[in-house]
This record gives sequence, C-alpha cells and structure tokens, in this order.
Amino acid sequence: MDKDKKNQPLRICIIAEDLGAFSTIRMLNGIMNYCDGKNINAIIQDMRLFGKLSGEWIYDEDLFQSILLPTLSKTGTFNLDGVLYIGAFEHEVRNPLNFNDIPTVMLYSTPAYSTIPTYRLNDEEGGEKVIKYLIAHGHRRIGIIAGEYGNAHADNRLKGVKKALKAEGISFDPELLFYGRWSKEAGYNGMKNLMDKKVEAVFCMSDIIATGAYQCLFEKGLIPGKDISVIGYDDHECAQFLTPELTTYQLPLWDLGFAAMARLVEMIEHPGKKHKGAENPRLPGKLLERDSVVKN
Repeated sequence: MDKDKKNQPLRICIIAEDLGAFSTIRMLNGIMNYCDGKNINAIIQDMRLFGKLSGEWIYDEDLFQSILLPTLSKTGTFNLDGVLYIGAFEHEVRNPLNFNDIPTVMLYSTPAYSTIPTYRLNDEEGGEKVIKYLIAHGHRRIGIIAGEYGNAHADNRLKGVKKALKAEGISFDPELLFYGRWSKEAGYNGMKNLMDKKVEAVFCMSDIIATGAYQCLFEKGLIPGKDISVIGYDDHECAQFLTPELTTYQLPLWDLGFAAMARLVEMIEHPGKKHKGAENPRLPGKLLERDSVVKN
C-alpha cells in the first residue's frame, strides 16, 4: 500500500446479490464484525435480485446480467481499494469482475473466467457428516430430499452422501432420492414420495424443506424423532421453531464472511504477498443435535 494511503480509511464496496437472502445476512455479520474497530469504510450495493425478479433470475442468465452489468459499471466509478462480491447461493458469475486491478474476493459464488479468490461452503463434507450421523444411530435406509437438480449445493451434498454410504458398505439407491425446489412444498411432496418406500430416516437438504416433511408426517400421524428420523441442513431460524426441534447442519456463514473480508484486506495492504492459507477455501460447518433423530 502507498505510504500516502496508510492513514486513510480503506474504501471497500460489498456487492450483494440480495441482502434479504438467509445466507447473506449471516455472512454480512461476519464481514462487519471484521471491520469493527478498523479503519474501513464499507459501501454496500444491494442488487435485490430476489426482490426485483423473484426467483426467475436463477434460471435466466439474461435477467441476471441485466442487473449485474449496471451494478458493476456503477461500482467501477467509485474510488475503491477493494471489492467483495456476495452470491445469494453458490453459482458461477459469468461476467468477469474487472475493476482495473482493484483487489477483489468472491463469497458464496465463483468467477467463471478469472482467478479471483473465492470462499465457499464445504457442502460435500456436510452431506457426509449428516449421513454418518444417521448411520451411527442405526439407520441404513435413508431417503434424501434434495434441492434442485444441477444446483451446486445439492450436487456437493449428494457427493458427501454417496461417500458416507460407500464407506459403510451401503449401496446408494436412486429411488430414495427426490429432487425439488428449496421449498416447503418440495419437502411435503418428497416426504410423501419416500413414505411409500419405507425409509427409516430422511435427510432434507434445507431446513425449509424439512418444514414440509414435518407437515406430511404429522398428517399421517407420525412424529419426527419418534417414528422416523428427520435431519435438516442450514440451521435456518425455522429449525428451532419446529416441534420437535430439528437436528440440522449449521452453515459457517459468519466465518465465511469474516475470513473473506480478512483476505481482501490482506490483498489490499500487502499486494503481491503469497497467502498462507488455501487459495479458494471451502469451510466446514457443524452438526447441531436436537430432537428429530431416533436414537437406535
């Protein structure tokens, strides 16, 4: 960093695809915690993709670019020291983030055409830990209610599922896998489908999905944690409001935000210095044991 800038506050722009997203708020808390007490001025640009376009932008690249490109153009006019880009979910950002060599880090997203450092979840490890936990409690016929087919989070969690099953000598049965949107409705439909297949436990790839699974079970007179095991993923606020409280896998969102901002400041203050940690780290979460898994 130039000597003339040493006593000046760092001007960092945080571009969020949508501040209202469950994951974004928690990551932003980690980011701002890192900034506390430091000479950093944070400028936040909220693209409000869900607010403006509902979920349509996820499936329409042109819609996404129609919001992204003006945002990047505006950001490029600021007198910035660094940029931190926060995805609403893990996906490729196909338009390169090019701010004339301004240090940039990506969070919960990946650049398609550049070597910008990126911080993401270790979803493969998460899926593996969930299944190992269920197996440790005596379950072998495990149903999976996944997110959408082709989604990076669902794909990586499923890799972990298969890895854990293989390690225990259990064959993966595609008939016990149900894909749907990340919604309560998908959880309801998935559980209805799996109940006919006599599963002992169900891994819901989000806590929102688990709310629909609970509803389906209650309508059939079955109680999670007593008659069948249900485990979620995310540690969304809804997990503790369910009865019984949902055992789930907590995402390291705060840690991701903190680590990504620390990396960006390191890049600004020590340009050219080799980073000691992983170039593109994936952080693990942790399993939160509550009351929705039968202990055999």
